[in-house]
Amino acid sequence: MDIDLAYQDVLEKLKNNQRPLLKFTPSEYQYFISELTDSINSEKLNDHKVEKILCLLGHTRGGDLNLEGSLTSILSSPKMNPRNLIFALAAAEIHLIKQSKLEGRRVGHEFIEVLRNLLFHPHIEVVEWCLRTVDLLGGQAIILKKDLIKIRPGFFAIFNKHKRNIRSIIDMLLKRFSPPTT
Repeated sequence: MDIDLAYQDVLEKLKNNQRPLLKFTPSEYQYFISELTDSINSEKLNDHKVEKILCLLGHTRGGDLNLEGSLTSILSSPKMNPRNLIFALAAAEIHLIKQSKLEGRRVGHEFIEVLRNLLFHPHIEVVEWCLRTVDLLGGQAIILKKDLIKIRPGFFAIFNKHKRNIRSIIDMLLKRFSPPTT
């Protein structure tokens, strides 16, 4: 499979306001897994290659739970740049969260622990996208309640777009966790 050609095709569709919904075969998913694994394990990370693969994985029709190991490795890798972490969170939404729900399974605890660590990431946009992913966990997100309270920005968050969004998402999640009042 030519990753560059598929990536350019996705970018072209996005520029034309089209929604690229790709479908991959199991062998293509295996190819992506091996490429991501090689990139993570190599001494010098090829950010562009990883970005292209994550972009493709973030624009698929269906998910593949076999990507769980690769995506959790990427999300927990200290070498990964914030842009690729955000792309990995988008791919995890499709391949781990939505696919788990379709199969009637819970999202893996290892993935939730990776999300817990990302909540404390120094890059504010990664934290915001992590919270959007936590929101998709549904009831399983309550595991992260204490961490959400710890990272909730204070009043002055209203002056920063990302911190305002973070506070809003956390408030929504905490409200969802609280018992209903009658």
